[in-house]
Amino acid sequence: MCRSTSLVEHGVLQKTPYREPAQRTRDAYHPTPAGEEAKVVMVAMRQWGEAHVPQTQGSRVAPVAVDTSERVHARLLDPHGQIIPAVSVTFVRVSTPEAVTP
Repeated sequence: MCRSTSLVEHGVLQKTPYREPAQRTRDAYHPTPAGEEAKVVMVAMRQWGEAHVPQTQGSRVAPVAVDTSERVHARLLDPHGQIIPAVSVTFVRVSTPEAVTP
């Protein structure tokens, strides 16, 4: 199963077919409300991939601000809104409430 199919099945993306003149039908993928909430995760994964995975030539999508078309970036923030480096973050075990099944 491809990643796009899995994201559609899990309600993160919605698939919409489209066709440009003299071209075959293709699928466009748009975020659902759940996908909108996951944008920060997708931006962070894109940044990680650009830094650590060899890139091939070709067309890609890039995360940009709607108003300015400038690239956006994911950052780690402390509770006061200050950017902190990844090396300053660790994961600790915390108690969680009982799982609720939707």
